[in-house]
Amino acid sequence: MATISETLEIAMKLRAQIEVDEAQFEAQLAPKKAMLKKLTAHIHEYLNEQGLQNLKVAGVGTAFKKVTTSCTVADWDVVWADITTREAWDMLNHAVNKTAVAAYVEEHGAPPPGVNYTATEVVQFRKET
Repeated sequence: MATISETLEIAMKLRAQIEVDEAQFEAQLAPKKAMLKKLTAHIHEYLNEQGLQNLKVAGVGTAFKKVTTSCTVADWDVVWADITTREAWDMLNHAVNKTAVAAYVEEHGAPPPGVNYTATEVVQFRKET
């Protein structure tokens, strides 16, 4: 059986090799992703020109347009003022801040009432500098 020093050395080498492999894999995928992006743009342009929402090719598949959205807060003070003024409570998510909950658990030994809290210990590695 390997010593703990040998085990850590093997783990560090394996982690480094995985990083190299992942980088090489991403490099291999890059031209394919670029080509797919061009093809997708061409299909999107065609759908728009033809006034279509989707295009089905028998035996091949279907391309369709879909709107995706993203929503982030640019200025919390402005957002909060608007929500409270309009009483637009539906714009808020039901969530708690995990850092604040962790601090509460540290201080009280248990999570706040109504909050589920799980902390899992894992082992990570850091390269020697």
